[in-house]
Amino acid sequence: MKQSPMRRNDREIKDFHEIEKFLSQCKTCRLGLIDGDEPYIVPMNFGYAQGKVYLHGAREGKKFKLLEKNPRVCLEWDQQGDMVEDPDEGCRWSMKYRSVIAWGPAKILEGQDKKIEALNVLMKQFSPKETWEYSPTVVKNTVIVEVTLDRISGKEFQ
Repeated sequence: MKQSPMRRNDREIKDFHEIEKFLSQCKTCRLGLIDGDEPYIVPMNFGYAQGKVYLHGAREGKKFKLLEKNPRVCLEWDQQGDMVEDPDEGCRWSMKYRSVIAWGPAKILEGQDKKIEALNVLMKQFSPKETWEYSPTVVKNTVIVEVTLDRISGKEFQ
């Protein structure tokens, strides 16, 4: 996976391990898809491991129909910090932040074992526990999307 260049390289998070550490702290990402000639963005819980992002949902839904038409996606994560105020000039205020944007192809995982592996990655995003028990019916009825990241960029103002 390559890091994507950015205009404000003074704010770029250049260390990939810092980007991964940031992703491990996030609980929600925004999934960007293409709906005809319009963008479609939906916030989702996720799991991240080894250059792959895992998303899940019920079998029915707009996002999965859109993925079938165009598997290229964009993902975004962010954390807001404190406001940085300029007492004299309104347009010189800013917000401390960290954000990451990534791109890659998405595919729907098939097979009980692959889906359970992905669900464990998702659960690990929220808990230190390594493995979980899942109802076979829940696994069967859950759609798991795997996004293999091919580009990523991180930006911060601290």
